[in-house]
Amino acid sequence: MKYAVITEKELPDFWAKLDGDISGFDFTDLNLTGINWSEVRKNGDFNFFGCKLDYGCFQSVDLRGAKFENCSIREVDFSEANLAKSSFSGSQLAGTSFTNTNLEKADFRRAHDYLIDPRFAKMKEAKFSFPDAIVLLQAMGIQVEM
Repeated sequence: MKYAVITEKELPDFWAKLDGDISGFDFTDLNLTGINWSEVRKNGDFNFFGCKLDYGCFQSVDLRGAKFENCSIREVDFSEANLAKSSFSGSQLAGTSFTNTNLEKADFRRAHDYLIDPRFAKMKEAKFSFPDAIVLLQAMGIQVEM
């Protein structure tokens, strides 16, 4: 599949033509702060590399296999989204909500500042790296001493 790369300069025209379908796009080094993505219809792969996605909403969006690599994803709402097999490598996730989210086989290695409560997310075979993974225990009230 051929991917299109959208630049900041092209973004206004792109949004006008988008009509909810962002399949086949790689968003690279863009400031996409505060966007409500919940109207997006996923009909294929799309990815974010080095983007600023802070304060956005991906609530209930099907994001299976999406890549969010080396992104700033602060205070974003992923509640009830399908993030199975997605990658967050190198991303900053402070204050981001993953309530009732499918994170099965998702990759959080090298991701930072996430707080995911395993009681409220599907996490089978998800990948995490130490020491950041300690927060998974802290979310359940478990105290870990170093």
